[in-house]
Amino acid sequence: GPVTGWLVVRDGPAKGCDLRLGVGRSFLGLDADGTPVTLSADAPLSTRRAVLVYDEEKSALTLLPGSSQELCYLDDAAVLEAMPLAGGETLRLGGAALKFVPLCGADFHW
Repeated sequence: GPVTGWLVVRDGPAKGCDLRLGVGRSFLGLDADGTPVTLSADAPLSTRRAVLVYDEEKSALTLLPGSSQELCYLDDAAVLEAMPLAGGETLRLGGAALKFVPLCGADFHW
């Protein structure tokens, strides 16, 4: 589907790379080297550190906790419940910090 935003790796493995986010759920995890990756919908639950959701009807982006025992952090807070995203926030997965850059939202949607 169409791109709704990006996560850009600011620190850690793969610094400078980006992850494309799509409509619906984007599952986030780390590969064996600790590099942030988007996971397929059939990825094991234990690898899903967070879920970024683009709700097409509301043009809203939300960060949800994953099913992994490992936590994801939004700025300085652990993601334990749904947290809305506006843009510019920092997500931390393991040793990687990622900046959230939206494309879709109040001003534009597919």
